[in-house]
Amino acid sequence: MISDHDYPLRCAGRIHAASMGPKVFLRAQCPLCRTVVEQYAACGPVELACSNCGMRFSHDPTTERTDSRGGLGASAVLDRWLAGDPIRVSSRSDSQGLTHWCRKHPWTVALLCVTASLLLVAAVLGAAAFVVTSVQLQHVSRDRQEAELHRIAAERMAEEQLRLAAEQRRESEAARRRAEAQRAAREAAELQLLKTEASRARAEQERLAAEQQQEQTAREARLALARQLADDSHRLLATHPLQSLLLAGESLRARIQDGIAPDHSTTQVLRDALAAVGPPALQDHDGPILKTVISPDGRWLATASADATVRLWNLQSDQPGQDVLVLRGHRGPVTSLAMSPQGRWLASAGFDGTALLWRLTAKNPAESPIVFRTRSGRVHALAVSPDGRWLVTAGGVAGGESSVAEVWDLASENPSAGSIVLRGHERPILAATISPDSRWLATAGEDKTIRVWNLTSRHPAAEQVVLRGHEGWVGALAVSPDGHWLASGSYDATARLWRLEPLDPAAKPVVLRGHEGWVGSLAFSPDGRRLATGSFDRTVRLWEVRDDQPGRTPQILAGHGGRIQSLAFTPDSRWLVSGSFDTTARLWDLESPDPAASPTILRGHQGPINTISVSDDGRWLVTGSGETFDNRDNAVRVWDIGLETLLESARLVAARRLTPHEREQIILGTAQRDLPQENGEAPAQHPEPANRLRISVE
Repeated sequence: MISDHDYPLRCAGRIHAASMGPKVFLRAQCPLCRTVVEQYAACGPVELACSNCGMRFSHDPTTERTDSRGGLGASAVLDRWLAGDPIRVSSRSDSQGLTHWCRKHPWTVALLCVTASLLLVAAVLGAAAFVVTSVQLQHVSRDRQEAELHRIAAERMAEEQLRLAAEQRRESEAARRRAEAQRAAREAAELQLLKTEASRARAEQERLAAEQQQEQTAREARLALARQLADDSHRLLATHPLQSLLLAGESLRARIQDGIAPDHSTTQVLRDALAAVGPPALQDHDGPILKTVISPDGRWLATASADATVRLWNLQSDQPGQDVLVLRGHRGPVTSLAMSPQGRWLASAGFDGTALLWRLTAKNPAESPIVFRTRSGRVHALAVSPDGRWLVTAGGVAGGESSVAEVWDLASENPSAGSIVLRGHERPILAATISPDSRWLATAGEDKTIRVWNLTSRHPAAEQVVLRGHEGWVGALAVSPDGHWLASGSYDATARLWRLEPLDPAAKPVVLRGHEGWVGSLAFSPDGRRLATGSFDRTVRLWEVRDDQPGRTPQILAGHGGRIQSLAFTPDSRWLVSGSFDTTARLWDLESPDPAASPTILRGHQGPINTISVSDDGRWLVTGSGETFDNRDNAVRVWDIGLETLLESARLVAARRLTPHEREQIILGTAQRDLPQENGEAPAQHPEPANRLRISVE
């Protein structure tokens, strides 16, 4: 009997036997005891005997029904056996046997399946690894080939670089040798250049020394000539002022060109000569000049006179004396003038009790003035507010009740229709001024009081502030540019400083003492640093007003031979101008260490200087004079303030009055006077310029 374990082998043998001949290996199950009977037999039905129970049965694998396992059904076999028919048992097929064996040995099958799977996976992985390894081997082989190619190329490149490096070394060595040769040549050239430069420097130093010596000699000659020109200008001033003018101008120009400050004495001679032969004074008035004012644009000069007229002179004309407009309308002396800030209006007032407003922008300013009929009887003071809105007239008559100030609104359609009357003064008002911000109006007069009015109030007359303290008439007022101080000058020989911001009537003023006569004129410098006071004691005093103790130590400017009538500062605050009863005006240089030491004297008037005006650009100074019992001048003079404009004016006068040949001969006559002769003889004596030149004086 063959066990189930041997079934696969037996099946294999059966298949093998069948393949070798007509006999086949049969395998059938005993229908009784279920014993499997195996036997080689011929194809077709066969008789089989069970080795276990002895039962004989027939088996035909081609005709017998099989059960689900491949054999005869149990019921069919049993039925045939009971009927006495031989029983044939069909044998299992190979697949059925294999299936039966697998079912009988599941763990072995599972192990075989796992083993087979692992073997399959291993085979797949081995195949993949083989493929990857093959690819990698191909890549490695290719990389090796490429590396070999790169190695060969690198070796060739290295050989080429070595060859190039060798060539470069040879070239560098050759270049180094050339550079060394060039450096040696350059060093030799530089050494030669240094020697040449040293020689050139020595030659240049010698040349400069020679030029300096020559320049020094020429400068000394020019200075000697300038001094000689100055000396001759001094000598000729009294007898030949035109020649003196030419020589003084040339002397000053020579000093300026050499960087030497002009000497004061020659400048004074130049001014005196120009006053003598320069443009004539403006002498058109028939009475003393009482007031002057210059328009902001510098075009118009307005003069007021005791002859009851106002005249407009065009300062931009070549001949201002012939380009004049006469403004008539007053019936008495015109004592006051005021110009609006924009130069649109000119206001005049006088002893006839009226004020006239002239439109300067009109085609003919002399026509149709606006007439203001005041309550004062006489107008002594006139002012226009800095904002151009208010016109103030003030005055009065001694013994009357008309000592009032009136405020007229220039912005209204009819400014002369009505005024704001400011009452309070008991005697005539002599002075009036308005603060720079157009807020405060200050008036002062013979009642020894100062009254301050608020122009921004609806009722200025009801808010007046009375400042008391002076013991004499108050005839001069001024407000500082910053509006902080109000200055007053009085017959009691003092000036006082009152604080306007804040305005406190109980606050004590700063009393400026030192004058020995009536303080009749005041002026603040445009920078607000100083206050100038002019007195009948013939002196001017400068007071510092910006320190902690204003007016502590004044600077005294003395020299005038008469009382001080008027004062004015130039816009740059450098020059202070004083006009005196001694017929002269003086320019005090406030930037010099000692302004009182050497003032510039403006001579030319024959009468006392009553009024002074300075143009806003600082170029022109205007003085107006009056008359005395001995002299009747009544003239206006226009002066140059700066030295440059003064020299230009002198040059123009000399050019108009002298021909180029005459000017050359005058200068050469002075230059040759000091030149030594080459043979050591004394210089030839030249005749005086006036004797050997014909001067054309027109």
